[in-house]
Amino acid sequence: MNEIVIRAATPDDYEAVLRVWVQGWRSTGLWEPNIEDMRRRIYAEAGTRWRLDIAAHKEQIVGMLALVIAEKRLDQIFIAPAWQGKGIGLQLLARARALLPDGIWLRTAADNVRAWQWYEREGFILEKEEPHPESGFPMKYYRWPSNR
Repeated sequence: MNEIVIRAATPDDYEAVLRVWVQGWRSTGLWEPNIEDMRRRIYAEAGTRWRLDIAAHKEQIVGMLALVIAEKRLDQIFIAPAWQGKGIGLQLLARARALLPDGIWLRTAADNVRAWQWYEREGFILEKEEPHPESGFPMKYYRWPSNR
């Protein structure tokens, strides 16, 4: 596989990041994302609350990583479906660990079995299961490294 470049996103990247996020979310098969809400969220949070990084192959954005540094939280990590299974998620996760070396927490949909199994394989420890504070959907909360 040709080289993947991980770099900070710029405002010129936001629409391509949106496409990756929507495609990645759809690939979970859980529910249809609200594209306009996602677009608003990218433009509102990137560069303010989010540290937004991308994975690019040549000029094509194939993955996205959104961190909330102040909270030590991995908020979003998605890979375009055609690029899943090629190690790009691991590269983005390595970026997250480098930026948050003292620990990371995240939440993922309890029904997103593929995601939470991946986090567990990568050393994240399940801390609790409870509804999302806004949507009410069942969520699994993970931490890396465990502070136990």
